[in-house]
Amino acid sequence: MGVVSHATWLYDGLTAAENLRFYATLYGLEDRDRRAGAALEAAGLEDLADRPAATLSRGQAQRLSIARAILHEPRLLLLDEPFAGLDPGAVRRLADRLTALAAGRRTILLTTHDLARVPRAANRWLILVGGRVRQAGACAGLAPGALEAIYESAVAREDDSAVDRGHEAAPRERA
Repeated sequence: MGVVSHATWLYDGLTAAENLRFYATLYGLEDRDRRAGAALEAAGLEDLADRPAATLSRGQAQRLSIARAILHEPRLLLLDEPFAGLDPGAVRRLADRLTALAAGRRTILLTTHDLARVPRAANRWLILVGGRVRQAGACAGLAPGALEAIYESAVAREDDSAVDRGHEAAPRERA
C-alpha cells in the first residue's frame, strides 16, 4: 500500500534522494539508487535530489511525497488531496501517472475537494455530505463541471433535509 496524506512523511534532514533511498530500503527494494533516481525524474525533481526535504516548497514536498508513496509500485494507493500545492504541470504529470497506474490494475482511492480533477484521475466517484454517501457513479461520459453540479445538488438536499427536521443547515464543505 502507498499513502499520501496531509503529512508528507519525509525526513527533513535527509535530501530528496536520501528520503527515497531510505523508503526503498524499508520497502525491501533492490537497486535503491536507480529506483530513487527514476522516481525523482518521474516527479520532475531530479534537479533537487541533493536538497534537504526541509528546504523544498510545499509543491515540491508534495511531489516527493507522491514519489515516496508509489516508489514500491503498490497494488493499493490511498491519496488524500494529492493535487494540493501542485502547479499545473505537476498536476498534469500526476494525473497522467495515476491514469497509467490505474491501467496497470492498481486500486487508487483518491479524496479531493477539487472535483474538476476527478473525471481524469478516476473510474468512479462518490460524494459524501455530512459523513454520508449521497451519490455515486461512473466517471465515463461525465461532462466537465458535472460533479460540481451533482455535489451542489446533494448539499442542497442535505440543507433542505436539515431544515425539514428543524435543524440549522450544516455549513457547505466539500468532502
